[in-house]
Amino acid sequence: MLGWNEDIKKQLGYCGENVYIGHNVMFARPERVHLGNNVRIDPFTYISCGLRTGDYIQVCANVVMCGRKDVFLRGWNFVSYGSKLITGSEDFRGNYGPVNDFWGHNKVYEGDIIFKNNSGVCADTIVMPGTLIPEGAVFGAKSFVGKNHKAKDYELWMGNPLKKNSDRDRETIIKKSTEWSNL
Repeated sequence: MLGWNEDIKKQLGYCGENVYIGHNVMFARPERVHLGNNVRIDPFTYISCGLRTGDYIQVCANVVMCGRKDVFLRGWNFVSYGSKLITGSEDFRGNYGPVNDFWGHNKVYEGDIIFKNNSGVCADTIVMPGTLIPEGAVFGAKSFVGKNHKAKDYELWMGNPLKKNSDRDRETIIKKSTEWSNL
């Protein structure tokens, strides 16, 4: 039976209170991981980039966060099942190297991924380097999110190509997150 991995918390750069890390969560560089309070990272997640969180964060199972830059989850964020947050992506046109940065000298596009408060991505979403997720914005399942997306605060976007689906109820979202924070 799988449970929570208490030992890994000792290796992290920082670990707040009420943090749950599932078994089979892999951190390639645990010293670059700084977790706030009330954070949950579900089993079978792989994190090879830096990760810095605020409070009230959920990272669901089978998420991959990779690259040499950092992912910032400011607070009240979620990253749903099977999503991939990529902080570095190579130029595969062949103008810079034969294969990739490891074997050759390809050009690499890198950038931090930043989630503002109350934002998230649904299942199987891909987020590319240098992307800022606006406050309260959510990207639906199987979306492809690059840094040039058009989403604004408290909007729901979906698909590939991305299309706005609806606005989100800002007042209710803030009210509920404040209520939960005060419990």
